Amino acid sequence: MAKFFFIILALAAMTLPGVPAQAKVYTTVAQTYKTNAAPLDITTSEDGRHTFVLTKGGKVLIYGRKELEEQITVDPVFNRITAAVGGDRLFLSSSKTRQIREVLVDFVHKIDISGSPFLGPEKAKVTLVVFSDFQCPHCAKLGPLFEQILNKDPDTVKIVYKNFPLNIHRYAAAAALAATAADMQGKFWQYHDLIFENYQSLSIKKLISFARRLDLNIPQFKKDMNSNAAKLKVGRDYEEGRRLKVTGTPTIFIDGRLVRERSFDNIQKMIDEELREKNK
Repeated sequence: MAKFFFIILALAAMTLPGVPAQAKVYTTVAQTYKTNAAPLDITTSEDGRHTFVLTKGGKVLIYGRKELEEQITVDPVFNRITAAVGGDRLFLSSSKTRQIREVLVDFVHKIDISGSPFLGPEKAKVTLVVFSDFQCPHCAKLGPLFEQILNKDPDTVKIVYKNFPLNIHRYAAAAALAATAADMQGKFWQYHDLIFENYQSLSIKKLISFARRLDLNIPQFKKDMNSNAAKLKVGRDYEEGRRLKVTGTPTIFIDGRLVRERSFDNIQKMIDEELREKNK
């Protein structure tokens, strides 16, 4: 009986007229790009924020959602382009030479540092921003690196701290709130150092004990730690990190440029590049 029923269904399907999946298709021109040379290939970043157009003559035009933002020069032998996930790398290929080249793309981001704790001169020429987690072992090792940078560039570099507590760390968010409360009493960096010295064994009790060691007003510290102001500050830092596609800690930016290698030599090289650009 079941077999007979399926045969009936099959015959019925064969006799039904074809029904299109969509009756109509509507199109709207979302954007028109004008180029000075013939376009050879095009690709977009995963989030749709940037469109990359490879043109004849070896130019890659980088468009934002509304206008041309930048252009870079590449070997004119390349005739195809593909963006990697994240949009920070481009793969160029040549059917003629059978070459494939990977190009790193460093976008310069605007980062709001108003109200964030910092080391160095307030009006420094170069700003280093670190998104950090108080239970991150790699973040805990940054102290000597930052000290080395400030010793080398005492008058030109400012280091700004941004909270980016990760869900995998039990007390990271609480530590961020506690450090913000300490900042409200003018002792962020002293508190910052105490947390990282003890990052492997944090607890709420210890966070309060650090405040006592620094002679903070404890009732006020506890109140500030649980205040909406502290939560908003940490939340703003975290959301800004997400906007900048921060996924792990530490993540460092120098004048808005992502630092890919956290060595002193590489960071100093980037600082020197920024200083040369600003001293032109």
